[in-house]
Amino acid sequence: MCQGVHRRYLTGGDYSVARLQTVVGLVAVETGRSSAEILSATRGTSKSSEARFIAYYLMNTALGHSVSEIGALMRRDRTAVRSGVSIVEERRDDLCFDMMMCRLEEKLRTMGLPAVKAVGVGRSTTRRLVELA
Repeated sequence: MCQGVHRRYLTGGDYSVARLQTVVGLVAVETGRSSAEILSATRGTSKSSEARFIAYYLMNTALGHSVSEIGALMRRDRTAVRSGVSIVEERRDDLCFDMMMCRLEEKLRTMGLPAVKAVGVGRSTTRRLVELA
Protein backbone atom coordinates (compact mmCIF):
# COMPACT_ATOMS: atom_id res chain seq x y z
CA MET A 1 0.00 0.00 0.00
CA CYS A 2 1.13 3.61 -0.38
CA GLN A 3 3.04 4.94 2.60
CA GLY A 4 1.17 7.55 4.60
CA VAL A 5 -2.28 6.70 3.23
CA HIS A 6 -5.21 7.72 5.42
CA ARG A 7 -7.27 4.53 5.29
CA ARG A 8 -10.44 6.37 6.31
CA TYR A 9 -10.63 7.89 2.84
CA LEU A 10 -9.19 4.97 0.87
CA THR A 11 -12.48 3.60 -0.42
CA GLY A 12 -11.04 1.38 -3.14
CA GLY A 13 -8.00 -0.06 -1.34
CA ASP A 14 -5.45 -1.82 -3.55
CA TYR A 15 -7.77 -1.31 -6.54
CA SER A 16 -7.38 2.47 -6.21
CA VAL A 17 -3.63 2.21 -5.64
CA ALA A 18 -3.23 0.20 -8.87
CA ARG A 19 -5.30 2.72 -10.80
CA LEU A 20 -3.22 5.59 -9.40
CA GLN A 21 0.00 3.84 -10.42
CA THR A 22 -1.36 3.42 -13.95
CA VAL A 23 -2.38 7.08 -14.19
CA VAL A 24 0.92 8.32 -12.76
CA GLY A 25 2.83 6.12 -15.22
CA LEU A 26 0.92 7.57 -18.18
CA VAL A 27 1.36 11.13 -16.94
CA ALA A 28 5.07 10.56 -16.33
CA VAL A 29 5.61 9.38 -19.92
CA GLU A 30 3.53 12.23 -21.39
CA THR A 31 5.13 15.01 -19.31
CA GLY A 32 8.69 13.71 -19.07
CA ARG A 33 8.56 13.68 -15.25
CA SER A 34 9.33 10.58 -13.22
CA SER A 35 6.69 8.75 -11.22
CA ALA A 36 8.76 9.46 -8.11
CA GLU A 37 8.60 13.22 -8.79
CA ILE A 38 4.83 13.09 -9.27
CA LEU A 39 4.31 11.10 -6.07
CA SER A 40 6.88 13.04 -4.05
CA ALA A 41 5.84 14.28 -0.62
CA THR A 42 7.39 17.67 -1.43
CA ARG A 43 6.12 20.21 -3.94
CA GLY A 44 9.11 19.85 -6.28
CA THR A 45 9.49 21.89 -9.45
CA SER A 46 6.63 23.64 -11.22
CA LYS A 47 6.75 20.92 -13.91
CA SER A 48 6.44 18.23 -11.23
CA SER A 49 3.48 20.04 -9.69
CA GLU A 50 1.81 20.36 -13.08
CA ALA A 51 2.22 16.63 -13.71
CA ARG A 52 0.77 15.91 -10.25
CA PHE A 53 -2.22 18.16 -11.00
CA ILE A 54 -2.81 16.27 -14.25
CA ALA A 55 -2.82 12.99 -12.32
CA TYR A 56 -5.32 14.48 -9.84
CA TYR A 57 -7.54 15.61 -12.70
CA LEU A 58 -7.52 12.24 -14.48
CA MET A 59 -8.18 10.29 -11.29
CA ASN A 60 -11.08 12.61 -10.44
CA THR A 61 -12.76 13.41 -13.75
CA ALA A 62 -11.88 10.48 -15.99
CA LEU A 63 -11.93 7.71 -13.37
CA GLY A 64 -14.37 9.10 -10.80
CA HIS A 65 -12.32 8.96 -7.60
CA SER A 66 -13.15 11.49 -4.89
CA VAL A 67 -10.72 14.29 -4.06
CA SER A 68 -10.50 12.89 -0.52
CA GLU A 69 -9.41 9.49 -1.79
CA ILE A 70 -6.94 11.00 -4.26
CA GLY A 71 -5.53 13.11 -1.45
CA ALA A 72 -5.10 10.03 0.74
CA LEU A 73 -3.43 8.12 -2.10
CA MET A 74 -1.02 10.95 -2.89
CA ARG A 75 -0.50 12.20 0.70
CA ARG A 76 -2.12 15.54 0.04
CA ASP A 77 -5.02 17.43 1.55
CA ARG A 78 -8.29 17.17 -0.39
CA THR A 79 -8.32 20.95 -0.86
CA ALA A 80 -4.92 20.77 -2.57
CA VAL A 81 -6.31 18.10 -4.89
CA ARG A 82 -9.40 20.23 -5.65
CA SER A 83 -7.15 23.21 -6.40
CA GLY A 84 -5.00 21.13 -8.76
CA VAL A 85 -8.07 19.81 -10.59
CA SER A 86 -9.31 23.40 -11.01
CA ILE A 87 -5.95 24.53 -12.40
CA VAL A 88 -6.03 21.76 -15.02
CA GLU A 89 -9.64 22.61 -15.92
CA GLU A 90 -8.62 26.23 -16.54
CA ARG A 91 -5.59 25.18 -18.61
CA ARG A 92 -7.79 23.13 -20.96
CA ASP A 93 -8.58 26.38 -22.79
CA ASP A 94 -5.05 26.10 -24.25
CA LEU A 95 -5.35 23.96 -27.40
CA CYS A 96 -1.98 22.20 -27.01
CA PHE A 97 -2.63 21.37 -23.38
CA ASP A 98 -6.15 20.18 -24.19
CA MET A 99 -4.80 17.88 -26.93
CA MET A 100 -2.39 16.33 -24.42
CA MET A 101 -5.24 15.80 -21.95
CA CYS A 102 -7.39 14.22 -24.67
CA ARG A 103 -4.52 11.82 -25.50
CA LEU A 104 -4.22 10.82 -21.85
CA GLU A 105 -7.99 10.34 -21.48
CA GLU A 106 -8.06 8.23 -24.64
CA LYS A 107 -5.18 6.07 -23.36
CA LEU A 108 -7.13 5.44 -20.16
CA ARG A 109 -10.19 4.44 -22.20
CA THR A 110 -8.21 2.08 -24.43
CA MET A 111 -6.66 0.48 -21.34
CA GLY A 112 -10.17 -0.40 -20.23
CA LEU A 113 -10.10 1.54 -16.95
CA PRO A 114 -13.77 2.20 -16.17
CA ALA A 115 -15.02 5.15 -14.19
CA VAL A 116 -16.06 4.35 -10.64
CA LYS A 117 -18.44 5.74 -8.07
CA ALA A 118 -18.28 5.40 -4.29
CA VAL A 119 -21.45 3.98 -2.81
CA GLY A 120 -22.45 3.75 0.82
CA VAL A 121 -24.45 5.78 3.27
CA GLY A 122 -22.74 8.61 5.10
CA ARG A 123 -19.24 8.86 6.49
CA SER A 124 -19.76 6.41 9.31
CA THR A 125 -20.48 3.38 7.13
CA THR A 126 -18.19 1.41 4.89
CA ARG A 127 -18.13 2.77 1.38
CA ARG A 128 -17.07 0.82 -1.67
CA LEU A 129 -16.32 1.57 -5.31
CA VAL A 130 -18.54 0.28 -8.10
CA GLU A 131 -17.61 0.43 -11.76
CA LEU A 132 -19.90 2.48 -13.97
CA ALA A 133 -21.07 0.87 -17.21
